[in-house]
Amino acid sequence: MKTNVNIENYRKLVQTYIDLHVYNAALFWADKVVALTGNPRDVYWLAQCMYLLKQYHRAAYLLRSKNLDKANVLCTYLTAQCFYKANELSEALKLLNSTDPFMVLPKDEMTSPCPSETDIKLFDDTPKSQAYSSFLLLKGKILEAMDNRGLAADCYKQALRTDVYCYEAFESLIKYQMLTAAEEEELLTSLPIDSQCSSEEAEILLTLYESKLKKYHTPVLPKPNESKILYGNSNSLPNNKLLSSLNLTSHSLYTPIIPASISTPVVTRNNDKNIMKSNEAKKKSMPMDISSSNTLLMKLKNSLDLQVAEAERLYYNCDYQACNLLTEAVLKMDPYHDACLPIHISCQVELKQSNKLFTLGHNLVDLYPNLAIPWFAVGCYYYIIGKSDLARRYLSKATALDRLFGPAWLAYGHSFAIENEHDQAMAAYFKASQLMRGCHLPLLYIGLECGLTNNVNLAEKFFQQAQHIAPDDPFIMHEKGVIAFQNSQ
Repeated sequence: MKTNVNIENYRKLVQTYIDLHVYNAALFWADKVVALTGNPRDVYWLAQCMYLLKQYHRAAYLLRSKNLDKANVLCTYLTAQCFYKANELSEALKLLNSTDPFMVLPKDEMTSPCPSETDIKLFDDTPKSQAYSSFLLLKGKILEAMDNRGLAADCYKQALRTDVYCYEAFESLIKYQMLTAAEEEELLTSLPIDSQCSSEEAEILLTLYESKLKKYHTPVLPKPNESKILYGNSNSLPNNKLLSSLNLTSHSLYTPIIPASISTPVVTRNNDKNIMKSNEAKKKSMPMDISSSNTLLMKLKNSLDLQVAEAERLYYNCDYQACNLLTEAVLKMDPYHDACLPIHISCQVELKQSNKLFTLGHNLVDLYPNLAIPWFAVGCYYYIIGKSDLARRYLSKATALDRLFGPAWLAYGHSFAIENEHDQAMAAYFKASQLMRGCHLPLLYIGLECGLTNNVNLAEKFFQQAQHIAPDDPFIMHEKGVIAFQNSQ
């Protein structure tokens, strides 16, 4: 009896089980689809199932045995991704370099959103610009893991210019301080946003990306769009009282900014029913002719990422109480927000909230013992209670888990500096300066240590280097003034 088998049903079954995270079932049926069809796309999905099951070598071998690792961009990408996850970095980079179909493009800044049709082999429904961007992103990750951060940054920039929506490439550039503030601004202005986005999308994208840029290099108010996002169309922003004095010889986890006068929005608790009602009333009273982009920007005010960006601004403006209120509100909605936690922990250090920091640190360690942030929190707890040896033990563990985690390196240096161990402190700060090329803080702290050891000329050189990165930072100006005073200038 003749029967017809509908292969599409099995393919849908594979996708359904992948969506449900039942990967073994997906692998089982993907294998049967490949046996029935031998189609390269089905082979790709079989390898994808193996990858999801963390069978990296098996997936790479499958794609290579079918000669797909150099014949199709997505298969090349998946094979390289498998080698990357298996920590075979040289093999992954060798594959990408030997089969990169995009080297025919000019090496200068890309202006076209994607390669031409003849330069790329993809499955029909795969967006070419996003595939190319992901290809470059992976190459950047591999180079960064091999400590070639300069070439990695170039790959991230190319990935972002190819697909301006590739946030992971943007985050890779800014998260680990690869760029200075000026370089970040230059990157943002160089992106071909207008050619890849509508005017409304461009406004939203720029607003979101600008909220992620450095906030310490100069004290500024939130930009109009950012203010609208977080606090609506309020015409007046009340003043916050900043800390009137700081002990500059004590080391903070970040260098905050003390502007002479600054206005910041009032931070309110999200669970306040009266304010929720007030916001609803404002929404109803908004004019009907508001532009669509502004409407979307208003809706984005509930984005936790934007609230974290505002908390970071408050922190660098030394408004620790307001910053702490906002980070607590964010963590109440998302207790493990990885971008909020370092700011929240640093704020608790400034406010000397040792009990809260103890509880937070040990809760995080129980949940995420293989991440750096929990050990950073524990190390900070011991730092503020004066147990520097224990602080160094846990901060060292944080840097071992994530060697690029700048706050842990700075805190590690502080744990030596607080005990007047100047050489060890400077060694930690030098390591931080190598990893955080776009951040002035390690250079500032090295200069402070040089000043404390009466090496005034060397201290001045480091302050000048720090000021080159952050020209308007008042702490640098203060320390340069101290040096000038000591030199009777």
